[in-house]
Amino acid sequence: IIRKVVNCPQLGPFDFADLDVCLRLVDRDEASNEVFLTRARSLVEDEATAPKDLRPLLSHVETMLFFLKYTKAEDLRLAHAEFRKQRLDGAVSEYLKKAEREYPPGYELVRVLEGRGDLMDGGEVSLVLEEIRRAPRTPDTLGIFRDIFYHWAVVMRNKFDLLVLPHHTQVICLLAFRSFLEAGRTGADPHALIAQVGTGEGKSMIIAALALYVVCGLRKKAHIVVDDETLLERDFWTFKPLFDAFQVPGSARGGQGRPIVAKMCVSEERLAASMGSSRGLQSSLVARVDPDADICYCEAKHVQSFYASIARGEKSDFDGYEGRVLILDEVDALIIDEEPNEAFVYPNQELSDMATSVAQAMANGATVDQLREALRGSPHPATERVIREMSSEWARGRQMKASDDFVYAKEVGRYCMLQGGRANPKAWSLALECRNFQDGLCREILFQERMFVMSRPRVFRKYHRILGLSGSIGSEAERTFLKQTYRASFFEVP
Repeated sequence: IIRKVVNCPQLGPFDFADLDVCLRLVDRDEASNEVFLTRARSLVEDEATAPKDLRPLLSHVETMLFFLKYTKAEDLRLAHAEFRKQRLDGAVSEYLKKAEREYPPGYELVRVLEGRGDLMDGGEVSLVLEEIRRAPRTPDTLGIFRDIFYHWAVVMRNKFDLLVLPHHTQVICLLAFRSFLEAGRTGADPHALIAQVGTGEGKSMIIAALALYVVCGLRKKAHIVVDDETLLERDFWTFKPLFDAFQVPGSARGGQGRPIVAKMCVSEERLAASMGSSRGLQSSLVARVDPDADICYCEAKHVQSFYASIARGEKSDFDGYEGRVLILDEVDALIIDEEPNEAFVYPNQELSDMATSVAQAMANGATVDQLREALRGSPHPATERVIREMSSEWARGRQMKASDDFVYAKEVGRYCMLQGGRANPKAWSLALECRNFQDGLCREILFQERMFVMSRPRVFRKYHRILGLSGSIGSEAERTFLKQTYRASFFEVP
């Protein structure tokens, strides 16, 4: 580990705290931890494993071994009983009852309790994989999920040399979501279904499996929102090999299928840095939501930008949302938002020229009345509004405080807005344009026109359905908000 870190030319987000955690994870007795240490060493020695990947990969191996240890103790009957203890909406209760009929005790994915030997043994693992592919009854009520579980087990075996099986609770959760997606759409039915899934219980795997079902089962597209750049990238690259194992089905008339197109949204800087990288890496990254991608991992801002791009179009055709499903990670952080509305603006050159003239006059001491008199002959209908807004924002710009409202950014040679404690060169404010002009950092005012105000809840409601998975669903007040705004229903995964 130390050799890999010391010799790495670009550590990225990996820091000393990460190194410390990695060393602690492998600092264990060899005799009783041989399985973990051999897998860990294999991952560390793999040239494709970057230092930034070490901590999540080593933690993942530890988690998989923990669950594998108790795989034989999982009880499907008990899992269904735990789901039934919840007080649920009528529709959700029906989804779970149907899941129990489709995945009853005695029809487990793998009958590991019946004389299975060592699940670390390669031969035994091969037998288990073959059993996953065989449906115990016809028709197979797991449908495409059986293929998903099989290919995921193969991917994990190839990467970690370990057997990975879904928990019974994960299978039941997926079947409940499937019933929700296949249910008819009436005003009384939920439009969003949100599951509370505990940390370490395989939420990312549920999300990836749902995305594959949406694409291959419903023949729709999936937008997966993870509002954390590190987790977004980790999940995308973890499940990309699984997505690559599937195809979008051909038409009902017998057309050929095609490979699934999976993309991940990154910043413009990250996209530029990927140029010259491997073809697989470069072709998987985009700066904006690709309308043709079957599965797109992104942040909430990319979903909003996608909506804005449609709204800006000549036709403003939102019908395409009927063919898309939104899958949210940590819905409490995404949907419950203090600033649900966002204004979308565009630069207007004619008004920018006028605003620059106003700024020059105000810098020379001109009053508002003098400005009106000077521009009285202007034929533009927005003249009065530009004068009014410029006089107001000119005064506000003088009152703005460095380090509180803005900072000087050397790379652009001007003041930039502070957002979340960081300078954002792309953020626009007419008051800050005036302050830059007042302090001699620019000679022209960029005046932007408001195109429309976008509501985040409105954007989310456009999707065919909303699927949410979260470590916490929130308080009673937050649940009420979600019900009223999105017609959301809830359940917990034991």
